[in-house]
Amino acid sequence: MTNNSKTHKVLIADDEESNRRILETQLQLLGYETVLAVDGNDAIEKVASNSPDLILLDIMMPGMDGFEVCMILKADLKTAMIPVLFVTALDDKESRHRGLEVGGNDFLTKPVDKFELMLRVKNLLEIKDYQDFIVDYNRQLEKEVNKKTSEIQAAYDSLKVAHDKLIDNKLTLEKKNALLEEANRDLVDTRAQVVQSEKMASVGLLAAGVAHEINNPVGYVKSNLNSLKDYADDLRGLLKLHGSLMKVKEDGASDLKEILKAIEEYSENVSLEELVTDIDEIVAESIEGMDRVADIVKSLKDYSHQESGAVAKHSDINECLEDAIKLCWHEIKYKVKLIKELGELPRIVCRSQQLCQVFLNLIVNASHAVSDDGKIWVKSYPNENYVVVEIRDNGHGIPADKLGKIFDPFFTTKVQGEGTGLGLSIAYGIIEEHNGIIEVDSGEWGTCFTIHLPYEGMEADEAPCGQEDGG
Repeated sequence: MTNNSKTHKVLIADDEESNRRILETQLQLLGYETVLAVDGNDAIEKVASNSPDLILLDIMMPGMDGFEVCMILKADLKTAMIPVLFVTALDDKESRHRGLEVGGNDFLTKPVDKFELMLRVKNLLEIKDYQDFIVDYNRQLEKEVNKKTSEIQAAYDSLKVAHDKLIDNKLTLEKKNALLEEANRDLVDTRAQVVQSEKMASVGLLAAGVAHEINNPVGYVKSNLNSLKDYADDLRGLLKLHGSLMKVKEDGASDLKEILKAIEEYSENVSLEELVTDIDEIVAESIEGMDRVADIVKSLKDYSHQESGAVAKHSDINECLEDAIKLCWHEIKYKVKLIKELGELPRIVCRSQQLCQVFLNLIVNASHAVSDDGKIWVKSYPNENYVVVEIRDNGHGIPADKLGKIFDPFFTTKVQGEGTGLGLSIAYGIIEEHNGIIEVDSGEWGTCFTIHLPYEGMEADEAPCGQEDGG
């Protein structure tokens, strides 16, 4: 989703002036605005003051190398979404892996091919534009959610006024019951809409992070494909020599000794055993990366679908917790240390994706409550009658005068525009529907939410024809 009307700004960080000038000339010919940095510290300062759309980063620089620069930028929420293209003379597998581990998006080997530079830069800028679009979309979605929240608040107030009026006018019991039944149906319908609106709001807030999280394994697979291309060239060279050897065998040519010598010299430079082993590792790593992408996409798809989790069936609560952590991991991983203590649990009848929504809300709220280097504990264990889940943080805590209101609809301790005030109210309702209990304890040490879900809290819904209950 590239914005063709926008002039993209590219930062070039390289300690060699000739390299900077070559890249600057090529990018300016392609219509990009450029900013130059002479070393790692200069690159970090220039990123802060110029907000580039893409960073071309050399690895071997004095003082602070490119890996450290990338790691610092990716740890800062203000710069974490800027794609990084390593432009380096290093072409070994270890350097590529190290670059991907610290958050790099792609590699380009010196000397730089103009056409390859154009394609790599174009692809990364398209990804950056798409991420920027998602961020803008999130803001618009939040406005829509806030508008819907205001409408629901108005409906809630009107319903309360109507209820008070019914009491004041001493209407007959039949009329009261009829009106209350109708109001209850409206509330049930409205609540279902609010739950889905809140869910979609959280999906919007997490979408940019999930897109970035997907980029890492995709970049890893791209790097592996480049390595496979090099290995294919090595195999073609060896096959060519093998063909010459077969021709000697058929034609009786006299240059057998020279061909055998060439094969011996080739084998000294290319180890077939290591090459085959590397290919196996690359294929396995690439499959693992694509499985990771599929897993993230499936979690987001299942969570956002309106009907997902509507059926009560036997499920593993630990799996619900893991799904919630996957969905918000990119948002919290640079800010907090997450400590999981998941015990062995019996499967219970529940609406799994509704519980995932509860856990996601509590974990994200905890990440907002802590300072940098904060901690969040996610713990599960069984007791005599319940599956127990604890989500605890070491943040600033909830003031005592507000602790009794946190489950009220529209109540929030966040500044205006940063929350709808419905997340904890919805969580309370979902746990109540499961015949469970949600409790909160807070102090200067932080906050802990404890959820008790009874082993026999719900009856399983009938599975569709031909299907059985499953996790």
